[in-house]
Amino acid sequence: MLPASRDLEEQWIRAIQESIAWRCVSIYSERKRVVGTGVPVMYRKRQYIVSTRHFLKDEDPNDLLFAGRPGGSIIRVRKRELSERMEAQPGTPAQELKRLHILDKRVSTYADDLAALRVCIARPQDRGMRFFPVGEAVSRTPRAGTTVMLSGFPGELARCRRGELRFSHDFELCTIEKARKNLSSFHSRRHFLLDFKVDRNSEEYVTHPEGMSGSGVWTLPPLTTGKVLEPQKVSLVGIQIAWYADSQLLKATKISRLICLLANS
Repeated sequence: MLPASRDLEEQWIRAIQESIAWRCVSIYSERKRVVGTGVPVMYRKRQYIVSTRHFLKDEDPNDLLFAGRPGGSIIRVRKRELSERMEAQPGTPAQELKRLHILDKRVSTYADDLAALRVCIARPQDRGMRFFPVGEAVSRTPRAGTTVMLSGFPGELARCRRGELRFSHDFELCTIEKARKNLSSFHSRRHFLLDFKVDRNSEEYVTHPEGMSGSGVWTLPPLTTGKVLEPQKVSLVGIQIAWYADSQLLKATKISRLICLLANS
C-alpha cells in the first residue's frame, strides 16, 4: 500500500474492517458451549457458511446458533481493556444469536479441514451478513510478504454468563510466509502460512488464535493517493484452520480447495 499519511492508512484499515465484518459470522455450538468463526460465501447462486471441519464435523445443525455483525459502526476498544471489561460486564453489544435453516452440510478431507453449511437467507443484510461470491476462476495465493487481514471471534473474548453469550470481533493483520517442509500436516498444494506472533509482553496485545479457526484470509485493496478508495474490494484467498504455536505460524487452506468442496455439493 502507498498511504499518503499514517492517519489515512488507519482510516483505510478501519474502512476495510467495516467491510470484512459483514463477511464474518459467529457460530455458537450449544453442545460445546463455544464460539467459532465462519465466512458467508456464494457459489453458483447458493449460499454457504464456511468454517472448519474440526469445529463442525460432529455438530448437529440444529444445535448451532449464528450471528452476523451488529448494526452501526464497529465500536473499537483496546484489546487489553476489552477482556477486562467483558469480565466485569459480561459482554459487549452484539447481534442476537439465531438459528438458521441448514439445507445441507458438506465436510472436506481431514487435510483441507473445511466444512460448509448450505443455507437460504432471503435478506442476509438483515442478519448482518453479506455473502462473498467465489467463482470457478480462482487467483493464485498471494506471494510471500503480502499483507492480509483475518477476522474472527477468538474464544478468549467470549463469555457465557446467566445464559447470555457475549463476544467480540477481532481483526488481525498478518503476512504471508514462505512454505516450510518441517511442519506437521502442511501441504503446499493445499495450504499456505501466515506469520502470527502471540507476545503477551508486547505493547500491542495480540489475541490468542483459538476460536479464530474458520476466519477468512482477505487481501487488501491498494491504498493509493489520488484514486477512489474502494475498501469493499477485498478478496478471499483462504480459510484459516490451524496454528503452529512453536513456529508462531497460522495455517490456511487455499480458496481453490474450498471451491472443490462446494463444486461437489
